Amino acid sequence: MTTGANTDQTQWHTVTCDAHTYTLPIRYQNPVHIAQDAFGSVIRATDTEIGKQVAIKKMLKPFQTPEHAKRTYRELKLLMHLNHIDAQVRRNLALLYSLHNLYI
Repeated sequence: MTTGANTDQTQWHTVTCDAHTYTLPIRYQNPVHIAQDAFGSVIRATDTEIGKQVAIKKMLKPFQTPEHAKRTYRELKLLMHLNHIDAQVRRNLALLYSLHNLYI
């Protein structure tokens, strides 16, 4: 279930949750799949550094086409402007991205 890797002082692990594979910093443990849409899937995990549950969205192929890139940009901008106690976006969250996946 977990594969360790070390990249830029952050340890990473790969987990499979409900047929989806996520590569996350090791601080995120006990993932549970909670949602899926046309653009990605969402898991709930425990952030062991702050001791709270967080949601992590894996966006699939976020830059595949100009339209995908626009949707990705819109979603990131909306998340940055959330200002609610139950929906706080950690701005210092390390993003792992490639041309195929983006984690937010």
